[in-house]
Amino acid sequence: MILDLEKKKLLEQLEELSGSKFEQVFKGSLDGFAYYFSRLDIEGLDSLLSEHNSYDGTSKAYYLKLIEEAFNKLKRQGITSLLAVPGVCKRMY
Repeated sequence: MILDLEKKKLLEQLEELSGSKFEQVFKGSLDGFAYYFSRLDIEGLDSLLSEHNSYDGTSKAYYLKLIEEAFNKLKRQGITSLLAVPGVCKRMY
C-alpha cells in the first residue's frame, strides 16, 4: 500500500515536469475508472469509455458532460481529488 502511494506521487511529479500524462496500466477497466474519477480527470475517463456503449441510458458525450459539470463544481469548491475506497455501496441514502 505504501509503495503504491509512493508510485502515485512519483508519477504525479513526472507528469508535472513533463507537462503530459503518462499512460496508466490498470488491472481492469473499473480500476482505471476509479483512478481517473478520483483525480477528477475527465480526459482520462474519456480515454477509457467506449463510444459504442450506453452509460445510464445516455451517450458517452452526454455522460461525460454531466460528470465534467460535477467535477467543475467540486474544483470551484477547492476539491482537487476524491478518495477511491474499495467496495460496493449497498445503500443510496
